[in-house]
Amino acid sequence: MRQGSYAFFNFGDQELLELRSTELRPTDLRSENISVDNRETYLVEGEKTESSVWKNLILLRVRIGSTGIERLHERAITLTLTE
Repeated sequence: MRQGSYAFFNFGDQELLELRSTELRPTDLRSENISVDNRETYLVEGEKTESSVWKNLILLRVRIGSTGIERLHERAITLTLTE
């Protein structure tokens, strides 16, 4: 678990979630320049309730580039709302 912030946003007709960590881990360091990309972007899929609350939320790791949204080959994260 890491602390940070998040933002939901739209890219075309797709909803995305960006997570930004405020913590650094030794594995985050890419070079001696300590240039760290602390953002993770996910495509949001799932099912909403009548009041637009996510009932089932599926997060697929993506990268946004010049050609659009590119899905990364990582396992999806599934979250389910319980009462």
